[in-house]
Amino acid sequence: MNLFPGQLLQLFNKKNTDMTLTPETIAAWCNGLLDGGISDFPISDLLTDSRTYKGFSGTCFFALRTATNDGHFYIKDLVSKGLTMAVVHRDFENPFPEKLCAIKVDHPLQALQKIATRRREAFDGNVIGITGSNGKTTVKEWAFQLLQPHVRIARNPGSFNSQTGVPLAVWA
Repeated sequence: MNLFPGQLLQLFNKKNTDMTLTPETIAAWCNGLLDGGISDFPISDLLTDSRTYKGFSGTCFFALRTATNDGHFYIKDLVSKGLTMAVVHRDFENPFPEKLCAIKVDHPLQALQKIATRRREAFDGNVIGITGSNGKTTVKEWAFQLLQPHVRIARNPGSFNSQTGVPLAVWA
């Protein structure tokens, strides 16, 4: 498909549908159970790496289990830094029911992916996928630099082409 720059901007210049999520909404979407804390505040940030928590209210931490680590181990430290919301495994015992709104689910990773799917369904824009064996991140960054002054654009954070990176990019 050959497009001139004006046509390209027209293609991408659709309005985004902003959506506000609350812990109650996330729990409903993921068949989760609310445990403790306040559950009616807006969620603005999704977090899977505890090391990158900036102390923002409205951050939702997904406690993911991997072969080498478990996000549940970091919840105590995050709560001490101000975290008030986490999506956790059903067997997690919430040690801070007055401070932490925990959403208990069977699989926190699948919950993150369901949220991204729902967000994508509500999005009224176009998606560009960049594939190949080399240079994807560079091409993605070039496209961002070229399009960003003209249209609202979100891109995958870093070079995450993974089970977590794609949902975080869709959320952005």
